[in-house]
Amino acid sequence: MSQPARPGRFPRVLEELGASICSGALPPGQAITLDQLEVQMRASRTVVREAVRSLATMGLVETRQRVGVRVLPLEFWNLFDSQVIRWRLAGQDREQQVRMLREIRLAIEPEAARLAARHTGPGLARALEQAARHMLSMSGHGPDRAETFAAADDAFHRLVLQGSGNAMFVQLADVVAAALHDRAAHVQAADDGAMHLHLKLAQQIGGGDQDAAWHTSRAIILRG
Repeated sequence: MSQPARPGRFPRVLEELGASICSGALPPGQAITLDQLEVQMRASRTVVREAVRSLATMGLVETRQRVGVRVLPLEFWNLFDSQVIRWRLAGQDREQQVRMLREIRLAIEPEAARLAARHTGPGLARALEQAARHMLSMSGHGPDRAETFAAADDAFHRLVLQGSGNAMFVQLADVVAAALHDRAAHVQAADDGAMHLHLKLAQQIGGGDQDAAWHTSRAIILRG
């Protein structure tokens, strides 16, 4: 009888396999059996199967009878999955992933800011300004506060996406968050100028200035 997957082992196996695929250590087309994975991952069949099932939902692998697990090409991957983004940022395709994140943000966030300015109300305006001032309070802090700062930055950008009134934009919040957390982890200190741009954007959205909000949102993305 199969034993349930142990909580501590499943995340480790998933992390190791996902990172190996996204780094190219397990290249597209490579096949590997569950028996081999059990040995390599030092985990039970149940844990390995659960990890493979999760990777399959991300489009990274497929399973076939008499073949085992086969790594799929990039075009099958769910590139909007936050774990896939994180693994790619840590791998050999980091520069490509950073560029892709910037491009998707430029395509979405300025328009979200414009729509938020169109639909703005007292609640959104107040929440955005509070979030921007919270970020400003951490301006100049070093890498020891990177995650705290990234969380505040994430909260601000989620408010903008939510304020757009476009549910599809809102579903891209985790993609934006992945970019923000990665940036925070790779800078020495928060950019004071960028923080003031966030406050400016909050005030423009609160004031209903759609064109200005579009341009300021774009400037924030290009700055970092």
